[in-house]
Amino acid sequence: LLARTGGEEFALMASGIDRASVAGLADACRAALADAPVHYETEDGGVGETPLTASVGLASLEPQTAEVFNRVERLLNAADQAVRAAKGAGGDCLRLFTPRSRAAA
Repeated sequence: LLARTGGEEFALMASGIDRASVAGLADACRAALADAPVHYETEDGGVGETPLTASVGLASLEPQTAEVFNRVERLLNAADQAVRAAKGAGGDCLRLFTPRSRAAA
């Protein structure tokens, strides 16, 4: 399920795929965008180019994170934190949210 969550932000919810596979797919999509800049005609008749980038944040509900992500709001908040980390790292990258276990906290 892909949904726009506001502005330039989208959320993707996938079932039946592990964290590493989702991360690989998301990073491949990010790289594909980077390889496909938008071309446009300029006011003087020339051609301009604008690069496309994506800052991707990933959080996953798995058996080992089920205790931490026991409400959907917590999972979405974690993904949002990961997106902010990607943007803070300069953008056009992928960041994974890895929760600390409650035992370690």
